[in-house]
Amino acid sequence: MASKLSQTLLAGLLLAGLTSLPAAARRNDPDTIRIAACGDVMMQNQNGGSRLPDKSLARFMSAMRPLFLAADVAYVNLEGPIGGSLPKNCRAGRCYRFSQSPLTARTLSDAGVNIAGVANNHAADMGETGQQSTRTALALQGIDTVGYFDVPSISWQLKHQRKVRMLAFSANSFAPDFRRPEALQQIQLAKRENEVLVIAVHMGCEGERCARIPGGAEWYQGENRGDPVAFARAAIDAGADLVLGSGPHVPRALEVYRERLIAYSLGNCAVGPGIDSSGKAGWAPLLTVTVDREGRLLNWDVASFRNNRSGVILDEQELALRWMLDATAGDFGQGSQQLLLSYWNRSVLSLKSTWGERLVHRLINTVDQAAPVPIQTAVNVANSLSRNGRTPDSSPIRTAQMSNGPR
Repeated sequence: MASKLSQTLLAGLLLAGLTSLPAAARRNDPDTIRIAACGDVMMQNQNGGSRLPDKSLARFMSAMRPLFLAADVAYVNLEGPIGGSLPKNCRAGRCYRFSQSPLTARTLSDAGVNIAGVANNHAADMGETGQQSTRTALALQGIDTVGYFDVPSISWQLKHQRKVRMLAFSANSFAPDFRRPEALQQIQLAKRENEVLVIAVHMGCEGERCARIPGGAEWYQGENRGDPVAFARAAIDAGADLVLGSGPHVPRALEVYRERLIAYSLGNCAVGPGIDSSGKAGWAPLLTVTVDREGRLLNWDVASFRNNRSGVILDEQELALRWMLDATAGDFGQGSQQLLLSYWNRSVLSLKSTWGERLVHRLINTVDQAAPVPIQTAVNVANSLSRNGRTPDSSPIRTAQMSNGPR
């Protein structure tokens, strides 16, 4: 039986993200699939704005690591290429040309991400050279890409014969376009028996004013960004089991539709200097969804983070989660919110003190049935390790999983 000191250290390490003990246990569940998903990632734009020190960039998403590692599929939308040397031509007026640091891929890998969506309006900001350098950088870190024209979908065989397939769409000419009729046909053709089908889609207008869903087609700077509600529901009718939205740069409502979950926008996951992170644009919800082998929703949770320029940190006020629940009621009615809440499982993954206590106790009891450690003791250990810079930039556990795709 482990000593109380060893339990305390284990608790602290878990909270600090220094081990992926829960990931191994959860990935062995033969009857469920867990997907962790976050929104737009643009930690550093090399084409302008302030530069982050390499050490800060390397640790930018470390707070999210335990949740990503606890999932079979860990997804983000990569808002802009990594590297590249042939920038797009800009029209007169405001124009963004993103080019992320080569360290971005390592940061994502260390955070536990294993799939990056590239179907978005910035995917071609650095031309073909940017797309190729992005693929190469991510592949070297064991991260798959989905959403280029030649890779519109990707599939994985998980343990215990569990299968997942993902398709990615956007509302522009740089990626598969969900506004075209053939998008739903692609979803129908992609659906396989005993395979969970996930749709990642960059859709909707942008900014704080778009935090609520207006209904119908949405426009931004003269561009038709599609009808998010109509497409998401049609995608599920066509066979999708989970729809993950990005693009508005603010969190939006969640909806349960035909026993499947729709996240209309996961906001800004990790954005650095030069990217707006004020108000709701700074909220970073990390969604965790558990489904059965047929894709039916079993439970969901949102861990609330926020961007603070030098990294993503835990938001103990849980502003993202609270807003998404309110938006669900406002956009779809109280009945929709109540249905959503009936699937909410805070005992699985949720941050803040209640989450920390439940998670640490659960993990300690997985290893040893000794009495749980007081939560404050574990939190103090985790905070001390973090302040002293002892969170590693890489993990032997994660390195060993490279090139294996989702877990």
